Amino acid sequence: MVTPKLRGSAALPALSLLPALLLLAGACATTDDPTAEPAPIVVDDEGSTPTTTPDGSSDAPSADGEPLVADIDAAEFELTEIAELDELEEPIALAAHQGSPNLYIAERQGRIWEVEVNHDEERDTYEYDLGSSPILDISAAVGNTDGEKGLLGIAFSSDGRRLFVSYTQAADGSSRVEAYDFEDGDVDEDSAATLLTVEQPFPNHNGGHLVIGPDGFLYFGLGDGGGEDDPDDNGQDPNTLLGTILRMDPEEMVVSPSGEVVVPYGIPESNPFVGDDNGRDEVWLYGVRNPWRFSFDKQTGDLWIGDVGQNEIEEIDLLPFEDGYGIGANLGWRNMEGSNEYLGPEPDGHVGPIFEYSHEGGNCSVTGGYVYRGTRIPSLQGVYLFSDLCEAGIRGIVAAEGELVAERTFDVGPSEVYSFGEASDGELYVLSAGSGVYRIDPVGTSGAAESEGNGTSSDDGDGDS
Repeated sequence: MVTPKLRGSAALPALSLLPALLLLAGACATTDDPTAEPAPIVVDDEGSTPTTTPDGSSDAPSADGEPLVADIDAAEFELTEIAELDELEEPIALAAHQGSPNLYIAERQGRIWEVEVNHDEERDTYEYDLGSSPILDISAAVGNTDGEKGLLGIAFSSDGRRLFVSYTQAADGSSRVEAYDFEDGDVDEDSAATLLTVEQPFPNHNGGHLVIGPDGFLYFGLGDGGGEDDPDDNGQDPNTLLGTILRMDPEEMVVSPSGEVVVPYGIPESNPFVGDDNGRDEVWLYGVRNPWRFSFDKQTGDLWIGDVGQNEIEEIDLLPFEDGYGIGANLGWRNMEGSNEYLGPEPDGHVGPIFEYSHEGGNCSVTGGYVYRGTRIPSLQGVYLFSDLCEAGIRGIVAAEGELVAERTFDVGPSEVYSFGEASDGELYVLSAGSGVYRIDPVGTSGAAESEGNGTSSDDGDGDS
């Protein structure tokens, strides 16, 4: 395992059912205190406190400080398949570039594509134009996609100047995070810089998701290293990077007088184990089995995690912003599977899931999603949407003050959901290994997507694959 310590100054879950079942999910503005201000703010370079949320809007919280949450029983939506993106192979991750409507979609094999998006707000119609070639192709570095390997995550820095990618290396299956300079839709391949390499003892439970948090730092999820029942007990050992979500400052590094990069990223001083021999400096939280997709609520800053279970239970974890969005949290694996003792006993300070479900009915592997914060479907406002790899359909839950208040299974959604994606305007997409890319739409607007230049409409997406 190659990782630096503190600077001196400071699963894939089972994916694709055959092959998916073999795969069992400006300067960067940062603030180094996760609980210094009420959710969700970003501190600027002068230390002042703007009233905007992480997505740049100024009116996200309601007058009483609580986000608007709709009645989940009244929520309605449908899926529109984006026919223009049908040629993508195993779309696995989607990222938005702040200030642009365009989407960036990664294929598991190692290619990343730019999709130009034109949304006619008056007619509420969309046009999509898939580029003629990928903006980045690292398929040679990725090599095979056996088991749970592949290109697993992508994210842009807060200022949009860098693209981060996470993948398993062809040579030895280790997990790697790289950064590339990005400008005007172009990736500078010569700028490639390796931020982190983590050895993997088994070919599964690689995690691999990348997210920029409301603090501007880079969060990276790693599974427990694989193998049944976490044989090395990595989940309960924050002195390893496996079984954790890491928090790093990708805009900081230590450079020698000769210009050599000594440490390729910084460690935020507020990370829970900084200066503590009980854990690695990079570790933000631990006790996860395979965090397959996690996200921050654009409005509140809360951290939501979908963590893949072993044999019986899939779980959703909620770490509220006001409580430090997970700082130092132990989510329990392998002592716990969901809220049940597994190889127990329950660890001290265990943070249990807000929601869990069993494998009954064909469920097998949770795919975490997003809290809906778009504007096109008011009835979905505040609903956290997620899915399961093995069962078609989308599920939703609503939380208030960190507690579950409602849940619902929607009768819509494709099977083999690898991921959800959030556009810069808060609208959501669904990525299916077996049937392509879908947009979540208000009821009655399916098909309102037109191909660039030819005026043809996308097929209606009813969730069947």
